[in-house]
Amino acid sequence: LAAMLVHTVPVGIVVHLLVAVYMYGERDLPSYTHMGGETGKWGPNGDDGTGVQVTDHQFDVRERIARLNGFIPFVGFIVCGTSFVIAYAALFYSKFKQKGEGDDNI
Repeated sequence: LAAMLVHTVPVGIVVHLLVAVYMYGERDLPSYTHMGGETGKWGPNGDDGTGVQVTDHQFDVRERIARLNGFIPFVGFIVCGTSFVIAYAALFYSKFKQKGEGDDNI
C-alpha cells in the first residue's frame, strides 16, 4: 500500500496543478496578464452585442497561461513534472544497475 501511495502521489500533484491552471486561468478572475493575454469577459460592447467579450476558446491553454493566475500553477507543473521524471529516471537507472550486478531481490 505504501509503495502504491509513493507512486500515485506524484501523478496526483501533476493533475492538481493542471486543474489549477484550467481553473485560475479563467477570464472572469481578475488577473495580471503577460504575453499579450486578455482578462475579463464583460464589457460595454461585446463581440455578440450582449456585453460578453469572448475572444478565446474554453480549452485554449495558451490564453489561460497568458494570465498570471494560470501561469503560476503552470510553472509549478513544469518544475514538479521535470523533477518527477528525473527522480524516476534515477530510480530506474539505479535498479537497472543493481540488477546487472546479480541482485535477484530487486
